[in-house]
Amino acid sequence: MQDKSSRNQDSKSEAVMADVSAADIRSEISGLLREAAKPVQPGESVKALVRRAARRMALPYNRARHLWYEEINSIPAHEADTIRRRFEWMARERRKVRERDDEIQDLKRRLQALEERQYGAVDLRSDGGAPTVLGLGGPDRHGEGRGAEPGGGEDVATRRAG
Repeated sequence: MQDKSSRNQDSKSEAVMADVSAADIRSEISGLLREAAKPVQPGESVKALVRRAARRMALPYNRARHLWYEEINSIPAHEADTIRRRFEWMARERRKVRERDDEIQDLKRRLQALEERQYGAVDLRSDGGAPTVLGLGGPDRHGEGRGAEPGGGEDVATRRAG
């Protein structure tokens, strides 16, 4: 049989372990909310980040703010689990988007390589504009020749001035 001081010591140890656990969970959930708020734009306020994290984690703003700043004494297990699941889902979706972006970039590089092989150098614009085939001597943006035709040695500025 344990004496009273031994039982008291055990309950204190359990309380300290529970506090460490609660502190770890608070820190973990705060970190997840901070990750959920990313990407952070220069000059963006913390309030805007908390609002974004709240929206992405489907939490009321005040609850997200308290979790962000670790101002909560305890977080119910179901709430922590829900936040973890939502964050994992969001992380999977972000990975899918990155993979799609990588695939698109790879396809653009392959398309450019094919066009270069077929037509010569090609300028694929990142602004979504139409590709420009370089060095073919076709019409320029004003609809005038680039001088590739026989006898077309005069330049566009001379032609307009004359």
